Amino acid sequence: MQTIRLAIKPYLAEYLIKTYPSGEPGIVKVPPTLNLYEVILSNMHGLKKEKADMDRWNVEIMLPNPSQSSSHRLTCKRYGVSGQGSIRISRSIYILYWSDCHSYLEHRINVHGDTIIDAIYGFLDSRGLTLSTEDAIRKNYQRWRMRRKSHAKDRNF
Repeated sequence: MQTIRLAIKPYLAEYLIKTYPSGEPGIVKVPPTLNLYEVILSNMHGLKKEKADMDRWNVEIMLPNPSQSSSHRLTCKRYGVSGQGSIRISRSIYILYWSDCHSYLEHRINVHGDTIIDAIYGFLDSRGLTLSTEDAIRKNYQRWRMRRKSHAKDRNF
């Protein structure tokens, strides 16, 4: 088992832990089919013996054996991530969270006819999330919808 430890926003850590559980508490198993898997592999480096960096993590990500799923070769079992690499991985997790949220909300609203509030609570309940607030998701969803509408007007098909 190869793992990396990251310090990311608490709601993103909760999302990863609840969405991609590994069977061990606090450890996430990222499938190699996700883009996040390749982002993690490209930003990993050998773990340094820095105690301060290892005390601040809030999520540990377990990766499948890369020799079976990728061309990357890893030499040690536990890895750290540099500052810029951590930012890139955190941004990928952020994008994954919001794309999953927007996809779920669009499906519930357009196909099932739910209201925005019902769809948001459905998302939170289906994923078992407690740190994400309904208000933050609603505001983000409405801003995303407004951007989509403005981009649709600019297209001349």
